[in-house]
Amino acid sequence: MTEYRCRFIAPRMSAWSSLEADSPELAANEFHCRDERSHAITYTPDVSKPGANIHFALVEVEHHGSWVSKIYTSGILRRGGVKPRLAVTLVDVARAVRWERDPSELLEDGWIGEEPV
Repeated sequence: MTEYRCRFIAPRMSAWSSLEADSPELAANEFHCRDERSHAITYTPDVSKPGANIHFALVEVEHHGSWVSKIYTSGILRRGGVKPRLAVTLVDVARAVRWERDPSELLEDGWIGEEPV
């Protein structure tokens, strides 16, 4: 394994952090996994199931480039008395992570390092 330095660059920038991975692409995704919420934009594909989310971020790997990373999460749904914010659309996600292609491609399978569900 090789040591890589990574940082979030969109939608929110972070400080550089080091980690070991087998490739720059996997380093970007592993870095995102370590902090999938605070530096990412969250998309809920089915608003009737708000616990299932996809978190997207643009991650830079020093000297190797940048990749859009996605992380799937499914958490415990809690009930409360607050009003939810407006739903985030795929267009919002694409804009936030500087995606220049068709936003629907963000949901396609087969990303580097992605495991089938």
